Amino acid sequence: MKYIIVILIFLSPTNRSSAQISIDPSLPEKYIAERNKFPEVLLEFFNKWEKGDQTSQIAIFSLFEIDTLNLNELVFNDLSNIEILGIYEESEEEKSFREFEQSNRDYMLVNAIKSIDTLQISLGQIFGNEFIDHFIIGNSVTSSFREYYKEDNILKLRNEDTLTNSLDIPVIVGKFVLSTNDFSIKDMIYGYCEMETAPYYRSEDMVNETFLKLKRKFKYYFKFNISQ
Repeated sequence: MKYIIVILIFLSPTNRSSAQISIDPSLPEKYIAERNKFPEVLLEFFNKWEKGDQTSQIAIFSLFEIDTLNLNELVFNDLSNIEILGIYEESEEEKSFREFEQSNRDYMLVNAIKSIDTLQISLGQIFGNEFIDHFIIGNSVTSSFREYYKEDNILKLRNEDTLTNSLDIPVIVGKFVLSTNDFSIKDMIYGYCEMETAPYYRSEDMVNETFLKLKRKFKYYFKFNISQ
């Protein structure tokens, strides 16, 4: 898995999607139930992280899906003649991680900061390339998704666009729920979001001849403390 520390970034409003916020006080129980479905080794990491001095909390993705829309158009190398010399026997921990990688689930870190009238909730991977931001004003939220690579210009929104290493991708938020809308409390606040991106392109080779047309779908529970 690829992850990078969460960075608070105010994105261009042109690629943000707006939605109304609903309230569900039972979100803490739903968060815990979803979290308990993760492999034991990750639960141990979550527990150690939360008991440390970190201000970031953890978002639990029940759906972290990447749909390749042009899969039928792609040509892959023929690997049928590759000879397998031996059978590698994976450990139980490796098997658990492999099954997790194949389950369309994931996790991110969460930070939240409040200004005069806006609460920004930012999600990001520890060593990866995906970032989500939610901006809450009143009873509405605007949301955005960004994919970023430090040095590789492999992204574009439309087929005719110039390649870039950082792409703000339009999103549609289907549902956004919080456990409370009282942001003055010091207790943990919980949330749930369903979101999908518009299609975009990512190069899969160094000469930029093969592009995947991707669309992402997310469903996730999260929690956060507010920093002033």
